Amino acid sequence: MIEEFIGGREIQVAIMGNKKLGAIELKPKRKFYDYQAKYNSSAKTEHIIPVDLPKGKMDIVMNMAYKAHKVIGCMGVTRSDFKFFNNKFYLLEINTQPGMTKLSLVPEIAAHRGMSFLELIEWIMQDASKKN
Repeated sequence: MIEEFIGGREIQVAIMGNKKLGAIELKPKRKFYDYQAKYNSSAKTEHIIPVDLPKGKMDIVMNMAYKAHKVIGCMGVTRSDFKFFNNKFYLLEINTQPGMTKLSLVPEIAAHRGMSFLELIEWIMQDASKKN
């Protein structure tokens, strides 16, 4: 697959069921947010939370992630990845099973909202057990 490169800021948004959990911005030290920047702590990608966006822009990106989560029929926890370029958000992808490593973003967003890793995992398990 070949895609046009979109520059700008890396913004990720977590949705948890019917809740807009939060957002995080990534600032890689590398040329772009590649595999090393994602998974190697020595790459020193900066995780910025809360994201420095005007409230109106934050509302837009949170609503876009929520709408994508619902329209596609996602359940549980998702993470939507955006680029913010020329004052517009571009949805790159929706991760229906976001990572749970020490560098993963959903647990970091949840922690910022006061939810421990264990509470997040328990919520995911309880939510999954409600589905047919």
